[in-house]
Amino acid sequence: MILGIVLTGYMGSGKTSVGRALAAQLGWDFVDTDDLVEQMAGRTVSDLFAEGENLFRLWERQAIATLVPRTRLVVATGAGAMIEEETRALLAGLGTVVCLDAPLEVLWERVQRSQERPLARDRELFAARLAVRRLQYDRFALAYDTSAGDPAALAAHIVQDLFGHEQAIPVALGDRQYQVTVAPGELVRLPAYLPGAPGPCLLVSDDGVPSWYLELALATLTLAGWRPALRVVPAGEASKSWEVSQQLVDAALRAGLHRESPIISLGGGMVGDLAGFVAATYMRGIPFMQVPTTLLAQVDASVGGKVAINHRHLKNLVGAFHQPAAVLVDPATLLTLPAREFTAGLGEVVKYALLTNDGLLEFLEAEAVAIAARSLPVLTTLVARCIAIKARIVAEDERERPDGPRAGLNLGHTLAHAIESVQAFGGLLHGEAVGLGLLLEARLAVARGEYEARLCERLEALLQRFALPTQCPPVDGQALIEAMGHDKKNRGEGIRMALPRAGGGASLAIVSEAEVWATLRA
Repeated sequence: MILGIVLTGYMGSGKTSVGRALAAQLGWDFVDTDDLVEQMAGRTVSDLFAEGENLFRLWERQAIATLVPRTRLVVATGAGAMIEEETRALLAGLGTVVCLDAPLEVLWERVQRSQERPLARDRELFAARLAVRRLQYDRFALAYDTSAGDPAALAAHIVQDLFGHEQAIPVALGDRQYQVTVAPGELVRLPAYLPGAPGPCLLVSDDGVPSWYLELALATLTLAGWRPALRVVPAGEASKSWEVSQQLVDAALRAGLHRESPIISLGGGMVGDLAGFVAATYMRGIPFMQVPTTLLAQVDASVGGKVAINHRHLKNLVGAFHQPAAVLVDPATLLTLPAREFTAGLGEVVKYALLTNDGLLEFLEAEAVAIAARSLPVLTTLVARCIAIKARIVAEDERERPDGPRAGLNLGHTLAHAIESVQAFGGLLHGEAVGLGLLLEARLAVARGEYEARLCERLEALLQRFALPTQCPPVDGQALIEAMGHDKKNRGEGIRMALPRAGGGASLAIVSEAEVWATLRA
């Protein structure tokens, strides 16, 4: 649940007018930090700036500190409030940060209407400061253009984005049941989802995760009374190793983690697998929380309790089932993903569309443009639908019985894992490999007479719309077959593969090497 909204942005961006409209629509209180500074200092903002910006920033920080830990509050900040780390941490404790912006000409025209802007008297200096400030503002995924000049309409849009799509999805596993919360902007409330009383915890991330997410997580955890230790590992599958897992165990020991202390994964599927494996084995199992920031992790890897590390070039060979205590999914983090990483995650999304006949495939086809443009409401709906599918399957078959429904989640993965292994995890990204695996396995099913060619063509067209690969990269075919022979689904009788069914879902089949060769050469 979002407990507050903090508006940031440059002079003239409309923070006060939009903030008042937001507060009115939500029935919350509104605070303008510049007004609060003037009340506390007994002097105007212009007077304080005349004695130096540092003096104003000191008063601003003290004023914001008086607001913590109030809730149901809309806060409009000064243009430079996000510059200082301590002030950013205080604001993060107040709620979800939303950035307002507009083109330079619009901002300059607006500020000229007021004579009380000490930093808006020289246009060149105004533009230069805007360029510097935007380096800070660009950190915030929830950003809105105020050029239209309709505060009430924009406020309604923000309310819909923040509150209109929040969902709580249970993973029904008896006494191990947990909830997956899907809510834009909710990363700021991470501590509210942690189990147990505040104490030591270990935050695990990778160096591909934006630094401001780590900064936000550490600040909110500390403000809530936790003592977080941070460990950042190199991005990529190579970090899912014995060596790195032992480094995390060492970090947990140094941080004083005990049987009730949680490990928090903040990042993609690799980090979740690695941190979850350490949580499953440290002191024979401690609480674990998933905070996925990539599309692939949000729709798939963060739910279901599979945790693992790799063994040489064999993916996820060493692992366990260790269900998280909670999963917090903030789809707004998807807005800052690199383009290729976002696109790769769509491979797993397409998998879920093939696993059901509830209209998800049609949704992807109809909303392909909005998905590619990263429309936050569409992404929130999409992520929640995929999670709901997986939650239902996991509840039916937690530990993946040999012929249970969870094996269907491996659709596209036998070939995908083999391709990743043969490329030593240095070629296609996992989601890209999954999308290609879906297509190759669909073609194999068509050749066996178990899938319709038109459905295969429809799948290929969708992958192409999402800019996912549809041609197998140049790899050693025999090495690919050997890698598939090590797949965890195998039971000694040959290559077991999940193949798509025409009515939705997947079925396990024994596939010969000759069939695989024929598919690869097609």
